[in-house]
Amino acid sequence: MQNQQHQALRRKFKEIAFQHVDGLYNLAFHLSNNRWDAEDLVQETYLKAYLSFENFEEGSNFRGWIYTILYHSFINHYRKKSRMPLRIDFDYLKDTCPDDRNSRKFSLFTDDYERHLADEVLLAMEKLPEHYKVPVILADLFDMKYKEVASALKCPIGTVMSRIARARQKLRNSLRKYAREYGYV
Repeated sequence: MQNQQHQALRRKFKEIAFQHVDGLYNLAFHLSNNRWDAEDLVQETYLKAYLSFENFEEGSNFRGWIYTILYHSFINHYRKKSRMPLRIDFDYLKDTCPDDRNSRKFSLFTDDYERHLADEVLLAMEKLPEHYKVPVILADLFDMKYKEVASALKCPIGTVMSRIARARQKLRNSLRKYAREYGYV
């Protein structure tokens, strides 16, 4: 009987959880700024979520719950990483980097203009303090409602709203010169 319950729980987890893999990866990538850490974070998130899924209250916000797990995993990972010295595998980089420096194979954007604009926005996002960056990413890039962001970050909705407003203002200020220079304003 217990095995049947376990199987049913496992099926339900797979049914619900894997709808969010792309969003979790995107958030993990925005937080960690590299794909390997992002992949590790998503994997760790799914493992933790699976192991504690029996404690998840059916009918509550699964998306907020799993994003919370990812965010807390990131915080723990970041703390560990900040205590470790930087290690770079140059042989791996040499083997994986394309020889053609102008290659578009790995580019997400089709022209230099779009890529340059995206780079400026990403640089501005990177300069935001963590407590502003995470809420604005969740709200603006992942279309989460303020209530969902508050649930994921375990803070009051008013705090979320003010952090998002401040983050947007900081982004406006840091992109203002760029916008004038390229004729956006």
